[in-house]
Amino acid sequence: METSTIFKTYQNLPASAQIEVNDFIQFLAAKYIGNDKSKIKKRSIKNSPLINAFKGHSEKEDSAEYVKNLRKKHWT
Repeated sequence: METSTIFKTYQNLPASAQIEVNDFIQFLAAKYIGNDKSKIKKRSIKNSPLINAFKGHSEKEDSAEYVKNLRKKHWT
């Protein structure tokens, strides 16, 4: 299909369908054009602040028991 035919067909669509077409074109552009994985900087998880976030917390020992006790306090 030629570009001019596609554009004419697009112009004949109702406004709501044109919005859907625009959304789909943006989706495809992000998927195929704007998604250059070579530009993504990889980070090491070793330096993440989440590592050892629960170090020293007693609730990590038995999380099921901890949650059970929380629920008991709030629901009884």
